[in-house]
Amino acid sequence: IRDSQPGTDAGSAFVRAYEARTGARPDVRAALAYEAARLLGEAALAADLDAPDRRRQLRDHLAALGRTRPVGTGVAGPIAFDATHAVIGRGVRILT
Repeated sequence: IRDSQPGTDAGSAFVRAYEARTGARPDVRAALAYEAARLLGEAALAADLDAPDRRRQLRDHLAALGRTRPVGTGVAGPIAFDATHAVIGRGVRILT
C-alpha cells in the first residue's frame, strides 16, 4: 500500500479513511491488521458466541474462505486459505 496505489475499491477506501484519521499513509501492517480485525468480526457475527464450540466456529468460518465460502475481499487483495490453512496467492516482499 505504501509504494503503490491500492488494487481494489476496498483498498482505496481503506487508504482514504486511514489517511483522514491519522494524517499518514498506511503501511502493509496497518492494512493486514485491519483485514484481520474485519474478518474476525465477520466470523463472530456468523458464529453462535454462546455455543461451547464458538472458537471452532470462528476458526472454521475463516478457514472456509476460498474453499466452501467465497474468497474474501481484502484491502490488500483476495483472501483465501487452502486445506492446510495456508494463505493462497499472497507472497511476501521485503523492501529496505
